[in-house]
Amino acid sequence: MAKNPEKDAVPAETFIVTWQGAKCMEDVAGALELKLESVRSRAKSLVAKGVRLKQIPKSLNSTPRIQHDYSKLANLAEQHLPKGSAVFTVQSRPRKAKDGEGAAAGAAEG
Repeated sequence: MAKNPEKDAVPAETFIVTWQGAKCMEDVAGALELKLESVRSRAKSLVAKGVRLKQIPKSLNSTPRIQHDYSKLANLAEQHLPKGSAVFTVQSRPRKAKDGEGAAAGAAEG
């Protein structure tokens, strides 16, 4: 697997300090001369390895995500659900089998 030369050009320490001082990912990309997607990918990789990075938006023009308490929303929906109403459901689509999975799954069932 080929290494990403862009990723290796900026030391992790520099990336982290820049990220923690930035207001958005675009600022990090500009400061380190990286592509925005590279910045996002590197941040996700560091977080997955236990590095605590602050949450920042992609740009200052982007709308921040609203964090919901879904248990409160579920209770609210229950309170306002008319008696006897059918409930909206979502059916998941069957996932496509990857190469080799279909034969193994068929053998397990038969």
